[in-house]
Amino acid sequence: MATLRLITIVIAVVLSTSDAITQEVLNPIVTSPVTGGDRDEPFGTAKRELPSDYLEEERFLSGVARSFKKLGTWRVDGQWATKPAGEQPYTIRILIRRPIDPTHFNGIVVVEWLNVSAQVEGAADYAHLREELIREGYVWVGVGAQSIGINAARTGLKAWDPIRYGSLSHPGDAFSYDIFSQSIQALRNPQTIEPLEAFEIRHVIATGRSQSAMRLVTYINAVHPTTHLVDGYLVHSRGANPAGLTADRLTGVSDPMPPGAHIRTDIDVPVLDLQAEGDMTTLRSHLARQDPHSHFRRWEIAGAAHAEVSRWSSATLPHQMLVLAVRHPSTQRRITRSLRQPYMP
Repeated sequence: MATLRLITIVIAVVLSTSDAITQEVLNPIVTSPVTGGDRDEPFGTAKRELPSDYLEEERFLSGVARSFKKLGTWRVDGQWATKPAGEQPYTIRILIRRPIDPTHFNGIVVVEWLNVSAQVEGAADYAHLREELIREGYVWVGVGAQSIGINAARTGLKAWDPIRYGSLSHPGDAFSYDIFSQSIQALRNPQTIEPLEAFEIRHVIATGRSQSAMRLVTYINAVHPTTHLVDGYLVHSRGANPAGLTADRLTGVSDPMPPGAHIRTDIDVPVLDLQAEGDMTTLRSHLARQDPHSHFRRWEIAGAAHAEVSRWSSATLPHQMLVLAVRHPSTQRRITRSLRQPYMP
């Protein structure tokens, strides 16, 4: 398999002409690695599967997050602007898997928006990227950006280990987009405790699968133009519709999102939209097809299912959850190469 090459990122400078208000991303307070609790390990731990030269650690982030409102009319083209709507305090967790030796780090951090479809925080993309991530020296960071992963009555982090996670607090998914931004800010521009001290970060790739990918579409179109914290996106099994700005659920909102919304064509970083054949039938993702452009490609994998299990059950052991049908290291290599030259065929 081809070896990843790290080259200085070349980003096409395309300034948005929307009325979006530039937002400063606040820097949260970061704890030292978390230990203890009833179970004495993080939820969803992969430490028993990691090689000896990798380690896993969990940290808590605390801050004040913003929510957003739509500014103007949001159309299918993804040219979406926002304005601040409110502020609330939060405390969430991030899960880090990294080389022990910083010299083995390839300079790229993959930040995954953890999937909460099963009412737990699931590392849906790590499950199929881990071979490539570990072999090539990536750092992976899972961000618990959504409320239900913490607060679900029987399956959330607080229910799973009340002692370890009792201090976590989430104000609702309207704040998830800024929480995700602040988590990346804490990695790229730490102020006090550095989650990745001695690791020189060159690029950050954001990824999310299924429900998380729907939120990434909204993040790319509405939040990225005002933050520019991410150097590339892997949007995996997004389906037809993006997630809303204010609703915790994807249905029943008074101001629905445009169905079949595209990735905005003035995006200034590479976006790879990866779809399984099963996504066409289960999530109607064919409705979101769009032409490729200098920073966007869409791959559709024939014969691939949305998932290899009939449902994502909270009764499944965390390290066995979310085993995916689309599992190939070339997807990660592709988005990494695109950082070098957006966008090769």
